Amino acid sequence: MHPLISRRAALTSAASAVATTLAPWPLRAMNRPDLQLPLSADLDGHTLVRSVGAAGFARVERLGVSRTGRGIDLISVGRGPRAALIVGAPHSNEPIGCATIVRMLARLAGDRALREHSGWQWHFIPAIDIDGIALNEGWFRGERTLPHYLADFYRPPFRLQPEYAFPLELPGYRFDTSTPENACWRRALEHVRPQLQCSLHGADTGGSFFIVSDLRAPLGTALTGLPPAQGITLNTIGDSSANLHELGPGLFAFPDIDSLIAKAVASHRQPDQVWNAGDSSAGYSAKRFGTFNMVCEVPLWRDARERDSRSSGHRLAEVIGEQIQLVRADEHLLKPFLPALLAKANGSEAKALLASVQEAILHTDGAVEELSEGQAAPSAQRILDYRELVQYEAGTAGFRTLAMAQRLARLMNMQDLAERAGNELTTRLNRYQRSARLVPVALSAATELQIAAILATARNLSSR
Repeated sequence: MHPLISRRAALTSAASAVATTLAPWPLRAMNRPDLQLPLSADLDGHTLVRSVGAAGFARVERLGVSRTGRGIDLISVGRGPRAALIVGAPHSNEPIGCATIVRMLARLAGDRALREHSGWQWHFIPAIDIDGIALNEGWFRGERTLPHYLADFYRPPFRLQPEYAFPLELPGYRFDTSTPENACWRRALEHVRPQLQCSLHGADTGGSFFIVSDLRAPLGTALTGLPPAQGITLNTIGDSSANLHELGPGLFAFPDIDSLIAKAVASHRQPDQVWNAGDSSAGYSAKRFGTFNMVCEVPLWRDARERDSRSSGHRLAEVIGEQIQLVRADEHLLKPFLPALLAKANGSEAKALLASVQEAILHTDGAVEELSEGQAAPSAQRILDYRELVQYEAGTAGFRTLAMAQRLARLMNMQDLAERAGNELTTRLNRYQRSARLVPVALSAATELQIAAILATARNLSSR
């Protein structure tokens, strides 16, 4: 700081710059047809900063490599007193966040005020699960339909997901099975020590919602007003399978993993029956650095039923019962093939798919037990309207294990399994598509929403 500029004057000037450069972003590109989901090769740090015109000021650091040797990079822009870490692909079938990072870097390249005078350092991991992006990218191009999506679908086992592989040690429970990807994430956190972290998640359907470290006025109001501005439904139920505590419409607290495990230990249950992974990025960063976390979930498709307030005629218990049937049906169909799959799987793609299919089969009993508890609750007797049905039914999640099993069977030339999985998948898809009316959400709208949420949260933190 120049010795003639007082500290108070400098702080006043910085606050003014923040107010200007973090103002809501105009919707400049709602229908740009050229926006695409980036492929794994596009997400190399140096390649990316060159492609968006940021090579002259962005700093690229190699955090490490993935399980199969792909590079995982940290891209840094700006030198403000506060730091934000933005992470793409915490789940490999959720690549919209990678596109959001590409667009935000492009924004920084063309917005000098945001880059140099916002009061923030902006740090990006373009894709933390870069191997998973490579295994999914077959559906990143072409028409976005469910069959196209499922033909190249991949999602790793829970314990291997970078988002939930952080070290966790509690009475009666310990998780320290690090993955290369999670080690890179932890290295970035240690380096950045962020005041804000945004893990960029996505969903197949159901609208958009937010998960935050705590409810800060007026942040909640600012966030929940963003989805409708993009033509995206505000999801007021959240992830119905995640036990999220509601803070307000469309606004939720992060799952309390520590309490979940402690409750299992106190009831003399094996903790890994309720949680077989590590801490989340939000839990780990909050404990170590006091980081404020914000997740903005964005969907791939819009379902017409999301805004239908009419009664569906279905009780929640009935809907949960259908989920139980699907889980058991997957087990019944796939379990006889598991020995052959274990014996024959060779190569990184086959082994990755097999690990996910195997986890689903081996954890069937635990999944059924958890679902049955929800089915037995008194509240499960209520009749859902169509808006609720979209959130509680199995939906596209009911296709995932079969889709990966069919893909694995084709890869390993196991025709019987491929045919049986394919037939069942087709039956479920036809049934689902008779009730669901899916329309792809514009990638421009989904990325605009995530960027606006990041800037709104940074603006709120700047004022404190």
